[in-house]
Amino acid sequence: MTDATATQASDRLSWRPCTSHVLGWGVFAGSLLLYIFTMPPTIAYGGDCGDLISASHTLGICHPTGYPLYLLLGKLFACIFPFGDIAYRYNLLSALCAAGATSIVALTVHRMGGHIAGALFAAAMLAVSYLFWSQAIIAEVYSLNALFVTLLLYCFHRWAQEDGDHWLYLAGAALGFGLTNHLTMLLVGAALLAALALERRRLDIRRAAVFMLCAALPLLFYLYLPIRARANPHAYWTNPDTFGNFIGYVSGRLYREHMFGLPLSDLPRRLGGFLSLLGVQFLAGNIFALCGLVVMFRDRQPLRYLISFASLLTLIVYLPYDVADIWLFFLPLFVLWTYWMGAGVCEVTRRVTSTCTPVCIASLNTLLVFMIVVQAYAAYPRVNMRGHWFARNDAMEAIGATRGKGTILTGSDELLFSLWYLQKVERRGTQLQTIPMAYPEDQWESGDFQNAARRAMMAGPVYSSAWMPALQSEFDCVLKPMVIELRPCKRRADMLVHPSLVHCTGGQECPPSAAQRPLDYTFDANTEFPITKRGSLRLASIQWTLADGSTNPARARYRLRLFGASVDTSRQSNSSLPTDSQLTKLERTQPEEWTTRWTTTYLPPPLDASAEGSRRFGKVTVPVWVPPNVFALEYRLWGRVELLSAEADFDAPSIKKGPWEHMGTIKVIDK
Repeated sequence: MTDATATQASDRLSWRPCTSHVLGWGVFAGSLLLYIFTMPPTIAYGGDCGDLISASHTLGICHPTGYPLYLLLGKLFACIFPFGDIAYRYNLLSALCAAGATSIVALTVHRMGGHIAGALFAAAMLAVSYLFWSQAIIAEVYSLNALFVTLLLYCFHRWAQEDGDHWLYLAGAALGFGLTNHLTMLLVGAALLAALALERRRLDIRRAAVFMLCAALPLLFYLYLPIRARANPHAYWTNPDTFGNFIGYVSGRLYREHMFGLPLSDLPRRLGGFLSLLGVQFLAGNIFALCGLVVMFRDRQPLRYLISFASLLTLIVYLPYDVADIWLFFLPLFVLWTYWMGAGVCEVTRRVTSTCTPVCIASLNTLLVFMIVVQAYAAYPRVNMRGHWFARNDAMEAIGATRGKGTILTGSDELLFSLWYLQKVERRGTQLQTIPMAYPEDQWESGDFQNAARRAMMAGPVYSSAWMPALQSEFDCVLKPMVIELRPCKRRADMLVHPSLVHCTGGQECPPSAAQRPLDYTFDANTEFPITKRGSLRLASIQWTLADGSTNPARARYRLRLFGASVDTSRQSNSSLPTDSQLTKLERTQPEEWTTRWTTTYLPPPLDASAEGSRRFGKVTVPVWVPPNVFALEYRLWGRVELLSAEADFDAPSIKKGPWEHMGTIKVIDK
């Protein structure tokens, strides 16, 4: 080895304890302050927050795969930390774990590259990346998972450099504790074993046995699940009280059909989505990642195999994983990606420092800071949840609308989990029963929704948090804040239809009052649609005015149809709006190709023909429910009024239809 090469290697491996302490604690404090500033003050919409908090606080069990370490650690932290409501304490736990992960990334990259600039850049870009930041401020398991991933890499790197057996054993312990939190650690564990084999270092039977023991002992935390399942059974998930149920529960049997469930034809689109997300996460920082990948293999960095194998396994397993929140499973890969970015920046900094003037060095540092600021500026509006009370307020509104009694069929997990939090943690609305109805359109088509509603009606009032136009065919729908009360109604065959208007379609003659005059109207330009969360119900008041030449037959009623299309993707005009058959299909099934569109049909009560102005004005309150499977955050709305017979059902043929009119825009929040 030449003197120059030896000097470079020494520079990369330089490690001053004082510098490392300042670097680590500085990154930790900066990240933590950022997360606390943007953290919601209570329970948040997002993933499984309410389920995890309520299960942890009551020492119960949550959805598979159980997450026993998170449940116990969250309970302990919530008891120790005395400030804020219970949900805030769990949010703070995530922030602490995420800040710890960024700090460990900085320490590891500094040891790898020997330059503070690369360490700070890697840690800062991870801290302000959208996906990592969004999970760092809510009660979720992903920040704790990131902490164990980074801790494992740090310990492995120290062992590879210093040959201290205790670092290898600590890496095994980090793997074991990580497995009790999230099963993505299995992929990191497999990559670790491969890296140990390729390191070609002496790993005798004793060291291997101690390593395996350190990794296995934390798995005893899983005994919490069958113990608590017997004491506190949960009606909504598989109860792991027997050996067979336990194995199915911790292995995620409930989700097994989604593994490799994505059709091969959709893989290119999924890969494109992943690459786009990677670009959004780190913007121009990805350029340094490619450089860092080359540098790590060129310099034979100990982490090169571990990071590469773990990233590759994550792509292989989760690209074809067919679930809605798939991108969260790539978080470990994004964490690993920042190590490559840090190594790339360290290499560029080393070259610039050794060959360029101080002005060039200052320019490079300014560029790095600018890239971090731009990334933070881009992510901040979407992740900031400071002062957000949406989830708690929505659940409180639902409890108020039901008076805390009866049964509510929930159309989205997020409202369901928020209700669980209020019921189990804050002891509010404890007499309100909840029945999960994920994918309510599918439940309706199979008849499960109707059967569950009718069974519940025998015990008291029944409400639905999901709006489907077909509800009007089976129930009397009474609109309330956040929910719809479902009441029994007559069978369709028993409904009275006014004889003079019953056969007004199919080329047959209609009454002169209806057929000879146009249905002309205008919508109120000042209509304000409420901000909504995907999968949450809102009510909107819409007013429309009939033109002078229009009439309202004494025995007729109106039907209002709303159609929303993504502002980002839609170039909709009156000539390209969907046909009736397309609207019906969308209302009934919410097919995948309509994930940026939604529609609703609402049949308000008949207008009182004796009331003044009823022939010329209509004002109705309609349910606005953006289904959980649509992705846009802003929808351009169109409305159409249709004339029906007085006793017509919601999907009866219309006597006549008015034109589609632009009504405004509805904003959707994703946090």
